[in-house]
Amino acid sequence: EAGETEVGIERLRQAVAASPSSARIWGRLGDALADEGRFEEAVDPLQRAIELQPDSVPLLVSSARVLVELGRGSEAIVYMRRALAQVPEYQELRVQLAATLARNGEPIAAADEIGIVLQAQPQDTRLRWIRVSYLVGASLPRELRAELEEIVRYDPSDAGAHFQLGNLAIEAGEEARALDHLRSEERRVGKECRSRWSPYP
Repeated sequence: EAGETEVGIERLRQAVAASPSSARIWGRLGDALADEGRFEEAVDPLQRAIELQPDSVPLLVSSARVLVELGRGSEAIVYMRRALAQVPEYQELRVQLAATLARNGEPIAAADEIGIVLQAQPQDTRLRWIRVSYLVGASLPRELRAELEEIVRYDPSDAGAHFQLGNLAIEAGEEARALDHLRSEERRVGKECRSRWSPYP
């Protein structure tokens, strides 16, 4: 199988040599190399493909994926933004952009990108927790509290959100609010423990 893959890659090299102006073949070569984990080799074919077809979303996304694998986050971000300019509703890519921004030391920008996704999927508490992690990294307590309150609004039983809101309230000197959230968290955890250890079916 490995030999067949190498033969396929060699055929693509021959194809681009014969048709150097074909963005499609350059892209296929880059993708084939990337699929084999040969990311350094994949960079140049994908770059050539983009030069020939600069607005191709698949090519931009492929290049971004390769650059992320190589730890070249800043360059990957450029390609992701270019792809999103073409297809702003590409939510999965926007989530990947947010993750890359966070790894690149830009948690505020990462939180903003998740915020855009949440406009279309407001009840997705998984995404809200991702945004919480970025807000923690950005040291934005007001925005963090607002996001945690949204999590509780959509899932009142989320013990983790109540716990963090309780801690934020303690830091702000809001004892009554802190007690309310911490009691909600205790009730939830206690209910789970009773259910888990109940001797009754």
